[in-house]
Amino acid sequence: WLAHRVEASPEDAEPIVAGLATSEGGRAHLRRLAERASSERVAKFALVAVADSVDERVVRAHLGSVSPELRGGALTALARRGAADAVDVALGALTDGSDDVRRAALRALVELGDPRALAAIEPLRWQTEPYDERTEPPSVGHIAEWAFGELRRRERDGGGGAG
Repeated sequence: WLAHRVEASPEDAEPIVAGLATSEGGRAHLRRLAERASSERVAKFALVAVADSVDERVVRAHLGSVSPELRGGALTALARRGAADAVDVALGALTDGSDDVRRAALRALVELGDPRALAAIEPLRWQTEPYDERTEPPSVGHIAEWAFGELRRRERDGGGGAG
């Protein structure tokens, strides 16, 4: 049922997955899905929802997935876990061949709030392309511009980390 819902309408499934993550039974089910879901999208949703409690080996295995969706989900999970190497992993993912993974890496870097990311993000800011916001995700350049601004603001305000 959940797999069908996630595949059919990811926007509608997000609150359902988040709701499952509030109970221990639901979290256990999501951990199993993060490890063994037949659908990459379902595994990604589950992985992100229980990032704090899924086995780190599962997260790291998904970082090497052929699926951009799973690689992006693993980056998000790694950032949410606050893994010691999360900044370095996300910085490395800025050169991934998938724009989806690069957008996830930028969002992870903002979540982590490390100002070292500014230098790596700077050149990506100029990779903007027109897009139809009704049907297309923002370009890597648009997300990079947002990420750069967020990190610069935090640096200026004297804070780091998520905010």
